[in-house]
Amino acid sequence: MEKYGDINKLISVINEETRDENSKSFALAEEYRKGKIKQAERESVIRKRRIIGEAEKKGNEIERRVFSNLRLEINRLRLNKRQELVIQVFEKIKTDLQNIRKEKTYIAMIHSFLNEAVEILQEKEIELLFDQNDKKIIDDKVINDLIKECDKKKIKLDRVNIKFEPDVGGGLIVKVKDKNLIYNNSLNARLDRLKNSISYDIYSELFKE
Repeated sequence: MEKYGDINKLISVINEETRDENSKSFALAEEYRKGKIKQAERESVIRKRRIIGEAEKKGNEIERRVFSNLRLEINRLRLNKRQELVIQVFEKIKTDLQNIRKEKTYIAMIHSFLNEAVEILQEKEIELLFDQNDKKIIDDKVINDLIKECDKKKIKLDRVNIKFEPDVGGGLIVKVKDKNLIYNNSLNARLDRLKNSISYDIYSELFKE
């Protein structure tokens, strides 16, 4: 009986140790589980922060692009508006310039245009082209005066070489006799030569900051 008592005692000890071991195992398992949960929670927080950060970054990038495109569009519209205004002003200048043909100073301007052209061309025989709408203005007296002016400069200008053609647009065109050389001193040509300078002046006046 004592023998069995010892065995029972041993079994009791073993069971107690087993329970202790199980308790420790359960405790370790629980600790491990809690650790895993905390780690998962930390990783979840980190992921959320990363996702929020990326979303904010993308949001900021979208905002930058939207405002950048908006500024570009505003500048484009502003430039188009400026160009429209410049065109309108330029057309007004062209109209005003054509109206000069109705003024008394137009004949003096024709003489000035001729002198400028012959000084640049430095040729001895020329032809003149006028707009056909100037026939009443460039009459026989004006033509004779132009011929005399050329004679003084030792430049040959025959009456037969003074012609009126469509679309000259006021002013005159000087052609060198028997040469493919002209000096276009029509009103439209002079305006075209001044276009860049005039456009700059228009911009400066219309869009002062």
